Amino acid sequence: MDFVYPPVCLICKEVIREENSQNPRGSVCPVCWNSLEIEEKPYCSECKLDLDISQTHNCSTYLDRVYSLGMFDENFQEMIHHFKYKGKVSAGKSLGIRLAQELKKQSVSDVACLIPVPLHKARKRERGFNQSEIVAESLGAELNLKIEKNILSRIKNTRDQTKLSIEERKQNVAGAFQVQDKQKILQGQKIILVDDVITTGATLNECARVLKQAGAKEILAVTIAKAS
Repeated sequence: MDFVYPPVCLICKEVIREENSQNPRGSVCPVCWNSLEIEEKPYCSECKLDLDISQTHNCSTYLDRVYSLGMFDENFQEMIHHFKYKGKVSAGKSLGIRLAQELKKQSVSDVACLIPVPLHKARKRERGFNQSEIVAESLGAELNLKIEKNILSRIKNTRDQTKLSIEERKQNVAGAFQVQDKQKILQGQKIILVDDVITTGATLNECARVLKQAGAKEILAVTIAKAS
């Protein structure tokens, strides 16, 4: 099939050589993959200050730290677009593996589980998958962490956040998430929340709020990209 439709790099659109077509990069050529600009440090989702992995400070966010693989530049944007909207799941898996490799450098430890940000059942039915779950599966496999898909549920089908202001985003996701029956798992635990992109942090912060109310002690959010 590759002879008729040779694999093409999602970023530069050049044909990927046959010997490179079966790779962990999710249909991205080696040149583009190696040129992705990777972020080095976690940061605060509110004040944007870079933080060490164990550092805390006094902003009002429920997220203790956020780590994003890269900025939402044209390269990450292209890969994420194909992943979310064109069903190129291999791109999401490869980005999840790359994210895990970077997290290993951060010496993340004592994590109870990974929790992917849930989609509303109507949105998941429309898309066919939850992109955060795909990324979490790669993270779990690479970091040897269990994934809890049923602890957190989305009970409100929120509006698309793209064109909303910061305050509108907060209002849009307020009360959108609910912790299910496994609250005992959360008591005093460190949790990693997983999403594809963070912009203002409103969605992740609302997830963190309900998880901490249910007993979680510390929340690290990880994403593929952060948008300015």
